[in-house]
Formats: sequence, C-alpha cells, structure tokens
Amino acid sequence: MSMFVLLLFYLLLLWEISVCKSKCEINKCSANCEGKNITHVPKGLPRTIERLNLRKNNIIEIEPNAFARYQLLQYISLHGNQLTTIQCSSFNGLTRLTTLDLSNNQLDISERIGDVFNNLKSLHNLDISRTFGSLNNYYPLLGKLINLQFLAMDLVRNSDFQKAGMPNLINLEKLVFDHCFVNYLENITFTYLSRNIKEIHFRNCHHIISAEAGVFMPLKKLKTLRIHKSTMSLSDALKILHPFENKEMETIEFIRVNSGYRQPKLFASPKAVVITSEMMRYLQKICVSNLILAECGIVDFKPKSLLYFDRPECLKKVVLSGNRFPMLNKYQEVLPLTYRLVNLTLFDYSYNPLSYDGEIQYIHNDQPFIDINSGFNFCDQVSLYNGDKNALEKSEHTSTKYIDRRYNTATQEYIDNMQGAQFRLTLPENLHTLRLSHFLRKVDFQGTFLILKAPNLQYLDISYFNADWFPMIEFDGPNKLRFINFSGTKSSSFLLPKSIPTLVNTTNVKMENARLGRLFQKNPNALNFIPSVEVLDISNNNIWFLPENVFVNNSEIQNLSISYNLLYDIPKAVLSLSNLQLLDIRHNFIQSINETVRKWLEQQNIKNRNTFQLFLKGNRLRCTCDTLEFVKWITKTNISLDKPKRDYRCTLKDGTVMTISEVMQKYHDLFIDCNSGHWLRIGIALLVSFVVLTIPVALVVNFRWQLAYWIYRRFRLVIEERMKLKSKYDIYISYGDQSLHWTINTLIHKLENSWKMITCLDDRDILGGEICSDAIAESISNSRNVIFVIDDSFQDRIWGSLKYKRAKYEKYAGNLQHIIIIKKHNITVQDFPSELRQIWDDVIFIEWWDNDDSVGWDRLRIALFQKVL
Repeated sequence: MSMFVLLLFYLLLLWEISVCKSKCEINKCSANCEGKNITHVPKGLPRTIERLNLRKNNIIEIEPNAFARYQLLQYISLHGNQLTTIQCSSFNGLTRLTTLDLSNNQLDISERIGDVFNNLKSLHNLDISRTFGSLNNYYPLLGKLINLQFLAMDLVRNSDFQKAGMPNLINLEKLVFDHCFVNYLENITFTYLSRNIKEIHFRNCHHIISAEAGVFMPLKKLKTLRIHKSTMSLSDALKILHPFENKEMETIEFIRVNSGYRQPKLFASPKAVVITSEMMRYLQKICVSNLILAECGIVDFKPKSLLYFDRPECLKKVVLSGNRFPMLNKYQEVLPLTYRLVNLTLFDYSYNPLSYDGEIQYIHNDQPFIDINSGFNFCDQVSLYNGDKNALEKSEHTSTKYIDRRYNTATQEYIDNMQGAQFRLTLPENLHTLRLSHFLRKVDFQGTFLILKAPNLQYLDISYFNADWFPMIEFDGPNKLRFINFSGTKSSSFLLPKSIPTLVNTTNVKMENARLGRLFQKNPNALNFIPSVEVLDISNNNIWFLPENVFVNNSEIQNLSISYNLLYDIPKAVLSLSNLQLLDIRHNFIQSINETVRKWLEQQNIKNRNTFQLFLKGNRLRCTCDTLEFVKWITKTNISLDKPKRDYRCTLKDGTVMTISEVMQKYHDLFIDCNSGHWLRIGIALLVSFVVLTIPVALVVNFRWQLAYWIYRRFRLVIEERMKLKSKYDIYISYGDQSLHWTINTLIHKLENSWKMITCLDDRDILGGEICSDAIAESISNSRNVIFVIDDSFQDRIWGSLKYKRAKYEKYAGNLQHIIIIKKHNITVQDFPSELRQIWDDVIFIEWWDNDDSVGWDRLRIALFQKVL
C-alpha cells in the first residue's frame, strides 16, 4: 500500500512538472510565465532558474515558502496579478533576490504584509506601486532592506515613513511615487525619508492642490526632481525648488504640471500661465544641467524670467515643448542668451506656440524603470532626457569659462540683419540637437539668404514647420549634420536647386508627408543634396512613380522606406542601390514583383548574408496565372519579410481574397487552367501558321479583283477616319440610379471642369426623337473611353445589356481605349452583370470607398491618361 501511495505521488509530481513546463517558456536560467492564466506559483520549474516572470496572471495568494524550491532566484515579477494576500514566510529562502516587482495588485498592506520583506537582505529594487486596495493604507516595514537602492510606491494619505523604517534605507538613491493620493505637500511630509536619496519622481499626482516651499528641505543630496502629470500649479512646482537655491542639480523635469488638469478628464485643459521673475526666483539661482518645462500651459513670460539664469553655462539640455508661447518676438532676450549657453547640447522648442490637440512626441520615448529582460528596473515611465540616452552624444562637454564678447551688440545685430536680404544665425557652439517640430505658428522669413553657424549641430528636426518658403541656406564653416527631419514641410519650399547646401555628413533623413510625389516629376535630382544618406524615409508622399535616376547620387542608402504611397511596382530606381539592406514598400498597390526585381532582391540577400529585409504588408497582391511565379517565390525565398510568408493575403482572378497558405493548399484547383492556356496558345499559333501559309495564296488567286476593291475601300475608310482627327467624346458614362447624385455632382464636375474632358450622358446628351438604341450605340462608338458606375440598381437600367455589348464590340474592334468599372455602394463582384464578368480581363476596375476617395481619383487619372503619359 505504501509503495502504491509513493508511486501515485511521483506520478502527480511528474504531471505537475509537465503542466508547468507546457505553460512557461524555459530559456536557460529564466522562466517566462507571463499571461498564462496561472493561479498559483508554479512548483515544477527547474530549480536552477534565476529569473521568474509571472506578470499578468490570476494569482490571488502567495502561500508560505512558495519560492523555496528556487533558491537561486534573483528576479521575480508578479506585476498585474490579483494579489490580495502575501504571507510573512512567502519569500523564505530567497537570499539572492535583488529585484521584486509587486506592482498593479490589490494587497492589503496594513494588515497582511508587515514583515514579509525582512528576509530579503540582498534586495536592491522593489516596486510596490499601485498595490493598495484602499487610499488610507499604511506602508509596510521596509527598514530591514538595508541594500535597497530603488523603490517605487504610491504616496498615500497615511505617509508615515518613520514607521515604515525609511530612515534606515541608507543606500536608497531613487524613489518613485507612481500615484499620489495626498492633497497637500507640507514641509514635514518627507521628514523621515532617507537623507541619501538623489533622485525622486512624482507621477499621476492628480490630487495635489498645493505644496509648501520647504517640502524637500530634508533631501539635501537630491540631484534629480521629476514631476509628471500633476495638478499642482506651476507656481507651486517652481516654489518647491527653494531648498536647492545656489546648488547644483542634474535634472529638473516638469511635464503636464498645471492646475487646469483638476477638471474631469473630458474637460481638463491647462490653465494659461504667464511666467514672472517672482515665479522663477529659485530656479534662476540653481545650476541645473537638464531643464524640462513641457506641456505646462505657458502662454507668455515677463522680462528676466524664463530666459534669465544666474549661471546659464550650467544648462546642457533645455526642453520647452508643448506650451503656447511665441519666442520669436522675444529676440531681445533670446539672442544674448545664446551666446551664454556655452555648454548647451540639446534644445527642444516643439509643438509651439499654439495649442496642439494630440499626443506630443519627444525625442526619447519614456523608458521603463526596469527592463524585464535585463532584470534591472521596472514600472512604466521615468525620464525623457537622461544624459546617456541621446545616441548622438558621444562625450560629455566640460564646462568652459564664459567670455561675453558680443552681448552688447546682439540685439542690434538681429535688427540690422532683419532689415537686409541676408540673415546670420549663430547657434551655441556645443549644440548638437535642435528640434523645432510641429512649430504651428506661421513663419515668414524676412531675408532671402540665411548664413547658419552651427559648428557641432548633428540632429535637426524641423518637421511640420509652418512656413511657405525657406531662405537659401549656407553654413558658416563645415556642417556635421547626421540626422535631419523635413517631414510635413512643403518640399518645394526648401528642396529647390541651390536652396540648401550639400549635407556631406548626413546619414539619416526623414521626409514623410513632404509632397515629394510632385517634386520628383519636376526635379528628379531633388535628393542630390544628401549624397551620404544611409537611412531614407520618403513614406506618405503620394508617390506613384520614381524617376530611374532619382537615387543616382545616393548610392550609400542601406534602409529605404517608400511605404504608404501609390506605387504599383517596385521602382526600377531601387535596383541602383547596391548597398540596400532593408526595403519598406508597405501599403502601396503592389500586385506582384517581376522576375528582374526578384533576382535582384535575391542577390542583395546573398550579398548581405541572408539578412536583407523586405516589408510587403498592406499591398494588394494578386494570385493569378500571371503572378504564379511570384507566389511560388514568396513561399521559398530566404529574405526576411515583415510577416510570415504564407500569411500574406492575395486576390484571385474572381476577386476572392485568400492567404497564400490557402492558395498553396488549393494550388492545383486554382491554377489547373494555366498550363492548358499555354498549350492552347501553341495550337492557335500552329493553326494561324497553316492559315497564313495556305489560304492567302488561294484568296489572292481566286478573289484578286474583289480583294483589290476591299483594300481600296478599307484604305479610303481609314483615311476618312483619320481626317476626323478626334472622337466626338472623351468618355461615355453609364450609371445606376443610386449613383446619379455622385455621378452628376462629383464625377462629371471633376471630369469636365477640372480635367477639361468632353463627356456623354445618355440622360443628358441624347436628343429626343432619336431611336434610343441607335443613339446609345453611336455615342459609344464616338467615345474614346467608357465608364460604368456600378451599384445595386445598375441592372435595372433598360439599355444596360446593350451598352455592355456595344462597349465590348468597340473594344475588340480597336475603336475604344478603355472600359473602366467604378464599384460603388458595397456591391460585390458576384452581383456584377454577367456581361461584365465575361470581359473582366479587358476592363480597368476601381473600387471607390467614399465620395472623396483620393486613391480612387489617382487610379482614374492614371487609367485615362496612361497612353498620353
């Protein structure tokens, strides 16, 4: 009996281990069990794991000794579970644990978690933010975590830091309050925090009404203060800087700090703030390296306030984005300040000076406190402009002694230059990042020639800069620009010949929404000014063709994005880029890739050791006999694609949409007629050859007089037809009753008034008294093109069948250039008249989504004018 019990226990243990392993991903010394609907801490994982990810599961309680099996663990994340209870012995045996994430749970801190952390002597990083089931909870005992360096938690109303043992955390350097539930920050609030804290964050502080000036007086060593999304007034936020007057600080960062956000979310908006010298009296005396005052509702500032500092040489990074104040009319203060910012490396004045209704993007996106893959820090977001985050910054600039040589003449120089055609602009010597993105105020440049002195500028972002034209630019000395963003600007205003100098060091260029589609038609060499570019983004530009020589001077391109354009094929211009490693052509109208381009792509992939990347998602791929080789290629190629090969969707000949995986499964059924068509063409060719060799001789001999007369008659008819020079109509239009309003008011208006074409409508242009069928036939024969606007009511038209047949006859007789079908009102292809489906290969199909479909107009224009072009 005892042997049976042991055997049963052993089998149950093996079953539990197999279940755990099937749910969790085991990789060397880590186990990833994120989002597996686990309700308890797994028991069957390898004992040697050092990292355990249990994020986003359904664990409610952690039992005693739950982790005793895994004594080598250094990292545990229980973020986003449903924890309500943790026992005092839950973490027993974890003597090596350095990082613990308990955020986003519902723990009852005051009653259940009192001494739970006492045994975690090696803990360096702890996140207990957003874990409180009640706003009136107390902090757990943390005083025995003597090695703790990072702590994230909420600022609750019962903030008794002394009882929590916070003064004992002598190694704590970074403290994050992820949510704040207090109404007032008083001078005694942080009295019992550790005196060694160097960095403190406040996020989502939507309850704070006011703050006293001495609230940070106990934190003598504080170097970084960040406040994100707070409802305290900006005046109070600047007032709490009082303890740091005449001291050095690394970062002061206020983002969305404004009392206007106290309103309900739907009505919240920043209150208008005018900066005064009184508000800035403490900040002006602080030697701060990184200053961020973003989205704070600033609409103006008084003299000697926002731009006035006792030690401007301390500033390295300044961000004033997302406010509403114009700086151009403050040039009396701006220009003198530029000569004193001798160590400034980054300046961001984007999304100014009007209110921007949308999410503001910064150069560096918010980063997590802890990277779960590295096990160093966690939480949601922390900083925007850390000193080590800018990829362009290779070394720290040391402070140099300021010598003010041009201060007295700066304002006069600005006025003199504005009055002339030449304008000279000198940027701070060490400035390498300048961002003026989404500058929404209209700028009118006074001069026609700009001389820019920027000896170390490497990153320039003037995307969506509201200016009708730019002056001609010349650099005073060499330029070191490596990245430049022209997105959203009018390319015709700055990419004209000689308007911008050659940027020999620029390797990364972004030009989204810059209207390049028209520019390339007028100036195929528009990109000659960036000969060294390696990463080029020209997406969203309505490009429907690229000149073959457009990249003739850009041979260094490695990454090219031409996504979200109107291309029907991969442009031949791409084939000249021998160094290309990534091609992004997503969301165009690509139906297939021809053999020449496929061979070139394979050669590039071999050249790059199978690392070439091709992004095809969002195109209108076709799976027909004509594209059969392309379909086979995409399933076999070793090129890295942006989605699994067989998950691409393509359209069959009958309009059905399938994934390539489904197409390959039904390969023989779908493409069985492809080869038969080939043999049919061979048979027809042989038959034609026989007819050509035998019958003409008999015809010439037996019908020589009749043939001569027929040739004469046909020759005369051709001459008479050519004498007419042009058909009577450019387009004959037929439509259903549901599309009457759109056809008359939109389509006809566009064709006749904008495109200057002669159209014929049977309801308008066929005169009464004529035989209707003859009039319709004659009108179609006297037209170059026929357009059918198809909807659910089209089949009810009396003469519809006659129109199809007459159009088919004229097309096959060679008298008609195009038959164009415009699909409206959600009618399916299967509901089309049978006569149209019979001539499907001879028509141009346009699917029209709405009344103002820009893509539909482009396709109609191409269909009508392609022979002319």
